[in-house]
Amino acid sequence: MSFRINIGDVAEDEVQRSVESAFSPFFVFRSPPKKDRKEATDVLVPWDDVALLIESKAQALGPVSQRDPLNWPRKNLTQAARQIKGAARAIRDGRMTYMENALRGRVAFPSEAVNWLYGVIVVHHVSPPYDPFQLVPGLQQTTVPLHILSFRDFCNLAYFLDTPADLVNYLEERTNVLLPTLKPRVHEEERVFQYWLSNLEGLMAFRAEKLGEACTEEDVRAYAEHLRRLWAGDLPEAGAGAIIDHMIERAHEDDPDLGPLHVGEDIIEIQVGDPVRIATALSAIPRVRRIALGRRYLSAIQRAAGRQDDAWHANYSPKRSDCIFFLASPLPIRKREERRRRLLVRTKMLKHYRRVRKAIGIATEAGEDAGRSYDFVYLESDPVENEEAFLAAKALFGEGGRLLSDEPG
Repeated sequence: MSFRINIGDVAEDEVQRSVESAFSPFFVFRSPPKKDRKEATDVLVPWDDVALLIESKAQALGPVSQRDPLNWPRKNLTQAARQIKGAARAIRDGRMTYMENALRGRVAFPSEAVNWLYGVIVVHHVSPPYDPFQLVPGLQQTTVPLHILSFRDFCNLAYFLDTPADLVNYLEERTNVLLPTLKPRVHEEERVFQYWLSNLEGLMAFRAEKLGEACTEEDVRAYAEHLRRLWAGDLPEAGAGAIIDHMIERAHEDDPDLGPLHVGEDIIEIQVGDPVRIATALSAIPRVRRIALGRRYLSAIQRAAGRQDDAWHANYSPKRSDCIFFLASPLPIRKREERRRRLLVRTKMLKHYRRVRKAIGIATEAGEDAGRSYDFVYLESDPVENEEAFLAAKALFGEGGRLLSDEPG
């Protein structure tokens, strides 16, 4: 047995862990194969309509060449870019058919859902700062937007931008604005990040305008201000957002003791794709909104325990045409079937009341038992007009249900 460690494998492991901290292990796949069974890329992250193709390169431990410390990144960036180009071509040609991880097992690659590819090269080496696109001009010919980050900078970004919504948003603005204007150098991402954070409202409005989307600086001001407060350690109860993280981690669980749900004469089965849709929708909530929602969910959990009755919190977004219904219930575990029934009925009512296309329902226990189990509902269909159902929902919710735009972000 050799005492020498393979620094490349160690770096890949750490890159995987970093990206899992942002996306959750649910969406992270190591070394997915192409049809010819050759590795497509080191780490693949398909999420919503985006896929990240991540290549990790690490310099061997030992003395660094003093004659040309940029020789190693020059060689390895060329190789990594070639690998990302090949992975992107395999995806577009339909030669990436499946992927595998510990949570989901072997699943088909969602080729029809993925519309945007981003390449990320993470380099772990010692060198002075450098512009990778000047060092290796051929990088500019890559067929997907390409980001080159040092190992330290990538880990720091994934640590702070620890939701898919936040990290993908940063990469998109880095592609469209930060790369062409700031020309960031490897080892100096903190300067780029600080500029992005300080000018977030203007950057998001500018990108929206280029894409033909309606978004003003005022629309994102609350999100930007709360994100800056979070970075400064000045956002109260920042840990409350962990309740959303916990739900994402548990969305895939399949309790063998739970059968189809009976509602009247209807029998409702969980669809195969529902856990993915639920985890994707929840992970789309950025960190500052997770904190705001988490505070309200924890409050509902405490209310349900205090009065020994159901308590809930409802949100909706007309812009995204979706809503979330959270239920905390003191019902004992032996009455979980009843909890699931109440969750389904009330989620349907909220969806109908707010006339949105998508609805997610989440239920858990009250008080200290909260989080022992979760029930989830995912509904997607065009709103329909039904005055009787609307009045019944209005009687239940009244004017309750906050706009998601009322929350930060």
